[in-house]
Amino acid sequence: MIEQLSGRDHRVHTAFTLRDDRSDRTLTECQTTRVRFVPLSSDVIEAYVASGDGLDKAGAYGIQGFGATLVERIEGDYFTVVGFPLAAFARSLPLIDYRLCPPDVSGRTSDVHSPEVPA
Repeated sequence: MIEQLSGRDHRVHTAFTLRDDRSDRTLTECQTTRVRFVPLSSDVIEAYVASGDGLDKAGAYGIQGFGATLVERIEGDYFTVVGFPLAAFARSLPLIDYRLCPPDVSGRTSDVHSPEVPA
């Protein structure tokens, strides 16, 4: 598979679905990122495969590991390639009435908060 990616573009698609049980609303998003590999010699391909770095990856490489050295460029969201489009997820939460809260100045972290639900 790495040999087939060598010197070529490919697209990575990652999708997620959010569901709000209170209203039974769902929202599905799919993010796509284009990845271009550098032309790879057979020695580089053999060394990468022998490293085992891509054995547990759907695309046979991990851009967050040594596989990043195989990549010439990406067009799109890095996290889509890693496996979860975090920015798209955060942007989607308000569409189902949730919000993501950053840490406050005291350093405490907050979780995803939903709006007040009447008792």
